[in-house]
Amino acid sequence: MRGEFDAALAAAHMLNRSPETALDYGERAVAAFGDMPARADVKLTIGSVLVFSGRLDEGWHLLASTIAASAAAGFEAVTPDPNGVIRVRWEPVATLG
Repeated sequence: MRGEFDAALAAAHMLNRSPETALDYGERAVAAFGDMPARADVKLTIGSVLVFSGRLDEGWHLLASTIAASAAAGFEAVTPDPNGVIRVRWEPVATLG
């Protein structure tokens, strides 16, 4: 539960253009999550924060390595909400139809 809260705060602070606070909450969330899909979502938030705050090499590397690790583990991002709200969750590729 704490990891989800920290992940949400990381995303909110990213959108509020508070990169240092977003990174702090993001790192807390990564440490709290034990499963790969949840960590991947937060790492993508952290990577985006790094890119938009000018830390391009570090951010793009984190984004690319997180996507590659997720794909190698057999996961793919999906946005299942039919109402147009973008909510990403990671599912094993074999379950996608």
